[in-house]
Amino acid sequence: MKELLIASTAFALFVICPRMAGMTNIIASATHLSIIRIAVLGTALALPLIILMALIFEEYGAFCGTSLLCRNRSHGCGSRGDTEGEKPKI
Repeated sequence: MKELLIASTAFALFVICPRMAGMTNIIASATHLSIIRIAVLGTALALPLIILMALIFEEYGAFCGTSLLCRNRSHGCGSRGDTEGEKPKI
């Protein structure tokens, strides 16, 4: 339980960064909405997306999306020598 609390605290500090607070302040100022309401609703909407992203990264790795995207480009960025018409190996 202690390890979970430490890891979760580290994750929370990573997610809640000054840049995100600044962007939330700009959104609140531009829309004249409560910064607290924006933060609470935004957190509620982001939570399932963060969980989904973590599960996808756990299953496929951090660079799976970029490698799939780059393999389909004609200029060959990130190309692994796949031939035309061959399905990418995940």
